[in-house]
Amino acid sequence: MIIEEIQVAFPKLRKSEQKAASYMLEHVEEMEKISLGKMAKGAEVSEATVIRMLKAVGYKSFKEIKIAFVEERMKKKEIDDYEK
Repeated sequence: MIIEEIQVAFPKLRKSEQKAASYMLEHVEEMEKISLGKMAKGAEVSEATVIRMLKAVGYKSFKEIKIAFVEERMKKKEIDDYEK
């Protein structure tokens, strides 16, 4: 869900927002634990750029998108457990 949402929005994002989105997509496993500042630094963008990107994707806050990453991981785990 969240990964697909970012991928769909990606072409419409500004270049700096694309850097933030790329960072998120490349660090999916870390997103639930990373801080806004660390994410911005890692993506080489400002915190404001990260927030703009989140809003462009459809999220209100960094906390909300972190929750979305947790929920997606949990759903994937449920599916993997069910298929075993």
